Parts: sequence; C-alpha cells; structure tokens
Amino acid sequence: MSADDEWPPREARFRAALWRGEAHLERQEFFQAYRAFHEAFHTTMSVDEKELARGLAHLAAAGYKHADGDARGAARQLAHARRRLAETDTDVVDVAGLAGAVKRLVEGNVSKEFELFEVVRVRSTTETTRDGIAGLEGAVLGKSESDAGDVVAYAVALYECDGICWSLAPSALETTGRHDRREAFYDERSIRVSDEGELLEPNDPSDE
Repeated sequence: MSADDEWPPREARFRAALWRGEAHLERQEFFQAYRAFHEAFHTTMSVDEKELARGLAHLAAAGYKHADGDARGAARQLAHARRRLAETDTDVVDVAGLAGAVKRLVEGNVSKEFELFEVVRVRSTTETTRDGIAGLEGAVLGKSESDAGDVVAYAVALYECDGICWSLAPSALETTGRHDRREAFYDERSIRVSDEGELLEPNDPSDE
C-alpha cells in the first residue's frame, strides 16, 4: 500500500498529533506534549510542517526543563523554539498562544532573585523529589552567578537537613515571604589580616 492509500491519511494524523500536543502543553503535561509533537514530526513529509513540529517540541522541552528545575536548559530550549516558530504560518494550533504561555512560565522564574537570609521552599521537581528535599524550607546564604551576571544557583541551608547547604537553581525555589536572621547562621568570630598581609589576633567575643 502506498503512502497515498494510508488510512487515516498522513495529513489527518499530523493534525491529530499536533492537537494532542497542544492539549498536553496547555495542561503543562510537557513530556506527553513532546511525544505528540515528536510523532507529528515523523508523520509529515513537508519541510514546513516538520519545522513547525520541531519548534513545538522545543517548546515542550522548555516547559519540561523548567519543571525539572533546569533554568538554563529551559531558556535554551525556549530560544530554539522561538527561532524555529518565527516563520511558521499555520491555523492548526495556536502557536503564539502556546509560545507566550511557555515564555511567561520560563522567564517568570528565571528573573526572580532571592535575598540573603530569605526563607524559601523547594519546589517539587524530578531532581528534588529524588533527593528527598521537595517541600523543605531553608534560608538563602549565597548565590552563584554566570559571567553575564545571571543567577544560576543559590546556596540554601535547609532546616530539616541540619543546616546543610544545597546548591539549587532559581526555578527550583519559591519564596515563603519570610526572612531569617543572620545570627542564626553566623557568630561574631572573625579572622583578621592586615592590608600588608600581617596576621592579626582573631576576634572571638566568647573570649571577652
């Protein structure tokens, strides 16, 4: 049987796969959406339709990376999706609506910056669930930035882990609206060195 005699027709199967993917994406079921768009890509023979399906698959991947706490991976997949979907022209799915929803989801969390000693809660992602820390609260004690100045990770002292610091992506955290005190983590002891490199007496208030 030739491709022209297939049933349902190739075009119908392509549209059905896109519709399934669109529905999954709207419900933030990113893995299922990716599978549907992947199926659409392999169903069609049209170069333009393949580019559409590939762009939508990148959108689903961006959402999946975001949900998994991988902010950098999510931003990279979103950039791929926007590049591939920029020239697409279709009435099968709402490309602009889907892209806008994923963009707000991904970029909304990436732009959030937490303050020192702000109490945050660990979101439930594949990694945090695997590590047994999903839902735990802790205080921000530091942050790591890229060369461009973007925050890529926070050092969070989790209360139920005896204050052990975890390195967590911004998208893996949400604020509680509370702040802890510096004194809860640091005492007033310090090691002092002069500008010339001379070792000075350490400062230890407990000796007073």
